[in-house]
Amino acid sequence: MKHLSLLKKLHETFGKEWLLIEEPETLWYMFKSLGIDVDEKTGDLINALKTLILSSMPWIDPFVFENIVDALNEDTVLPTTITKPPIENIMYAVRIMTDIDPGEEFSPDVKKYIASVAMDSQMVYLPRPLTFVNEFICPDDMGLQTTLLKTMTSFPHLPSFSPETPLNIQVRRILNVTNKFEEKLNK
Repeated sequence: MKHLSLLKKLHETFGKEWLLIEEPETLWYMFKSLGIDVDEKTGDLINALKTLILSSMPWIDPFVFENIVDALNEDTVLPTTITKPPIENIMYAVRIMTDIDPGEEFSPDVKKYIASVAMDSQMVYLPRPLTFVNEFICPDDMGLQTTLLKTMTSFPHLPSFSPETPLNIQVRRILNVTNKFEEKLNK
């Protein structure tokens, strides 16, 4: 993944000292002196990587988590605005976060935030790497969540099928976000 290669390049070029620089302008000046142009999104990405290394807040605070998700997906970071990124963007960010610090666990508040985004997207079940959130998604009255849990565990890549039933719609949603997530991983 390019984020991890950027992180490796930062460590190779500057050592761990780049993590100690508090003023973003100083860091940008260092990059410019090496001929590296840093636009706003790259700056947000570098700040996100730095935050992931130095702080546990992205795993604890839903607002910090959301900003990290936006930055890792190279979307505009709006710290004072709730952006509710798409589930596939959250999946991608969670994958990067767990690659950077596999021992860190997400707080119930972050899990509930992810669950609320899923429910707003009318998803009653989340695939890997977000299965740890499913306990916070409200059960539906048709038993779809229970059926999906059994089905998706047995058959992680179900083909698209019809007719239009609530279960088939949920499976298509899961497959859709999983495909988008895998595309992001393979960029």
